[in-house]
Amino acid sequence: MSPSIEPFPTITQPQLRHDPALDRWRVEEPVRRIQMPHGRWCWVVTRSADVREVMTDPRFSRRAAAADDAPRRTPGVVQRGSLASMDGADHSRLRRLLSRALTVRHMEALRPRTIELVHGFLDDLEATGPSAELVQGLCRPVPIAVICELLDVPDQDRDRFESWAALVLSTRPPEGDEPDDTSVAVAELWAYLTELLAARRREPGDDLLTRLVEARDEGDALTEDEMVWLSFTMLAGGFETVSQQIAKSIVVLREHRTELAMVQASPDLWPSAVEELLRFIALGPGTSLPLEALEDVELSGVRISAGDYVLTAPAAANFDADVYDEPERLDLARPDNLHLGLGHGPHYCLGANLAKMEMQVTLRLLFERFPDLRLAVPASELAWVPNHAVWGLAQLPVTLVPDG
Repeated sequence: MSPSIEPFPTITQPQLRHDPALDRWRVEEPVRRIQMPHGRWCWVVTRSADVREVMTDPRFSRRAAAADDAPRRTPGVVQRGSLASMDGADHSRLRRLLSRALTVRHMEALRPRTIELVHGFLDDLEATGPSAELVQGLCRPVPIAVICELLDVPDQDRDRFESWAALVLSTRPPEGDEPDDTSVAVAELWAYLTELLAARRREPGDDLLTRLVEARDEGDALTEDEMVWLSFTMLAGGFETVSQQIAKSIVVLREHRTELAMVQASPDLWPSAVEELLRFIALGPGTSLPLEALEDVELSGVRISAGDYVLTAPAAANFDADVYDEPERLDLARPDNLHLGLGHGPHYCLGANLAKMEMQVTLRLLFERFPDLRLAVPASELAWVPNHAVWGLAQLPVTLVPDG
């Protein structure tokens, strides 16, 4: 490896903030070469302007996300055939099918049921308190219950789905000749979804999977594989990331008590607070999926050659002082917060409206019920999930202090 190509991530332990090297590079070398754990070397861009350009410029293609030599943290290539590896007309066609079911209006229609679910989980926590563990007691159950109800996944299958979703983004290297965790989880989840879609074809319901089957069978708008991939996108993408953003947000809010008290006193600020938490807390080390330069492009004075792979670093861009006033300060009332925490451009997160609604409801109700909730251990001693592309807490032990 050339000395000018630095390995990434540069830290081995997960944490609340993204890899600090990205912030250093944003200032010193905003377009530089790096080597991910798997795949070939690539460029990483860290300034907001460059990140936004790469995410929207058609001269950069997502097909690299499905290449065997794609720069990545997971041993297997999990994006092949998915929306994340598509561009142009096919991507737009498939995205429209899901977007119609995931509008703000549709997600707001789910809010009353989400409130009901969260109250139920909080009731259970209060009944067994004051000590509680929130990852398994609240943060994971909320998004898995909502997405499984949206797709009408049978109750008895939810534990299996949860285990597959957790392994899809595993970075644990395989031992010996065994297959990697990612490939196994993708294959098992694919088989399960194929069976579930076949069941919807036999017995249609009032759920998103049935609408995908109808689009396939009536309008011929989908191939069989595309139908399964869209289902996969919803199941695998609508759970793990949201659950961990909720958990990490709880820690960050407890560490910023003045800001938390402001939102508790003015609950109408929760939507703004969630936007700021999405800016402030990265899902992982801070980079997104690779793109391929289709022609020579210049970014911040650096020439990217056609065929080169490029990673964007939205987490670093979210702290760009050229865009954000006092970016290092958590400002839960930050105006015009056009962060990149959920992507940007054609590949903006399809489940953004759902994720924001779940975070708003869960965090608001948790801190209304337990306004003085305390971490049971210092934040520095919290246990993290090992070998995973999403940096997440393994446990979040707290002491519950009910209101009044």
